[in-house]
Amino acid sequence: NFERDKGYAWVYIADEFYIAGGYELPPAEHYGEFPQIENGIGLSRLFIDDAIASITELKAAPAVGTIAVVTGSLFSTTMRKLADDIKDNYGIKINVIEVENNFFGGRVNVTGLLTGSDVVGSMGRWLTRNEKPSRLLVPDVMLNGDGLMLDGHSPDTVAELLGIHIDVVRSSGTGFIEGILL
Repeated sequence: NFERDKGYAWVYIADEFYIAGGYELPPAEHYGEFPQIENGIGLSRLFIDDAIASITELKAAPAVGTIAVVTGSLFSTTMRKLADDIKDNYGIKINVIEVENNFFGGRVNVTGLLTGSDVVGSMGRWLTRNEKPSRLLVPDVMLNGDGLMLDGHSPDTVAELLGIHIDVVRSSGTGFIEGILL
């Protein structure tokens, strides 16, 4: 076994294979120094561990109302587990909105390639069946350097179209927890 003999893995499997197959992600130690992080390999593990390390900050959370967070379909199950843990342990209600990527096609399932029109469509359908949240968290990975989504929508435009306040949060576990506390 290469990993056992050398102390690090030779091949890393993309997060999506673990998630799609219903397997637990490997622990952070498996990824070593995360040599493939720019390709998203290990990014889900980093997000989860980062959120867990920051989650105790929620003990001091004031009543925040109901929050919604958008995510691509790949990460939605993982995000729902985290949101359920937060609700169970801290009483904060977080709705995870799985946004289908119609702009690039349903097979594109990562959050970073979602567009404003995708968010408006998915959130609009969700709102027909659910109560409007106090605010919507949008990860900054969805924005380019000009603060726009891939289809040119700004968070302000999406907020106006949906009639919901939007907070753009850092695309990390800590950023997600900080977004809850805004």
